[in-house]
Amino acid sequence: MDRTLKVLVFPGFLQNAAIINAKLEPLRHHIGGRVEFIVVDPPHLLTMPTPSSPTMDSFLSPAISQSSEHAPRTWWHTCATSRESSTHYSNLPETLDYFAQILTVYGPIDGVFGFSQGSAAASLVAMLLGRPGAWEKVYGPRVPKPAYELKFGIFCSGFIPQEKRVKALYYEDEPLPLRSLHILGEADTVISNENTLALAEMFEDAEVDRHLGGHFIPSTLNWCRRFADFITPPSPVVEFDSAQIWYSNPVTPEQDAKSQQRRNSAVRLYRRRTVRGVVVATGRKGVTV
Repeated sequence: MDRTLKVLVFPGFLQNAAIINAKLEPLRHHIGGRVEFIVVDPPHLLTMPTPSSPTMDSFLSPAISQSSEHAPRTWWHTCATSRESSTHYSNLPETLDYFAQILTVYGPIDGVFGFSQGSAAASLVAMLLGRPGAWEKVYGPRVPKPAYELKFGIFCSGFIPQEKRVKALYYEDEPLPLRSLHILGEADTVISNENTLALAEMFEDAEVDRHLGGHFIPSTLNWCRRFADFITPPSPVVEFDSAQIWYSNPVTPEQDAKSQQRRNSAVRLYRRRTVRGVVVATGRKGVTV
């Protein structure tokens, strides 16, 4: 490996960089210095509801805020529209600008790792970088596209963003040719397994693994090994064809004949007759017959 791999990590809804950092500590400890996990805060701050304001409106903060590193955050605010089947993300333009900023500041990025809403955000970044023309369609000429491509993505309890302005990117072409790992919890009641599998179908080279738990990132030793092997796969075993090996000093026919004579002489010396029988060369001590 020429350099440390960079993995951009996207926390879930109500999470922040501090929370997801703690959850990734077992994996970070297992994988060592081979990988740098760059954990970013979601751009939008959430304020928790109070008894006097128990409605969802009290969660919404219209401006991007960098205050309070332990405050709950979100990648976008979901709002219902007049059409029952339509979903609107009210802060999506700011989120897209934030994507462009972190991809430039921390790049080149090798892979993305997302949980829950963060998986949806991470998959959107993968589509923007991997779909031909997607970046230009969203940003236009005002924001240059990063000059690198992702190598992989890990999506835990993921789903496809339902905002029509970005959802279309997932269906415009064939599945994205990006190596991806999708993790679902069989007891997950927050993001359905169907939604996670629907996201996996958007990737050409998708692997799907399950755990028996609910809505979380698994962190047992076996799961740390699974993540590590996916991020840094073992080097393939190189098989050599002896017929294709080139020798700097090839053996001439005369040398090969002399070598064969020496081998024949050694075999004759090894065989000897005795009064009791013949000792036959076997590669061990010999067998008397």
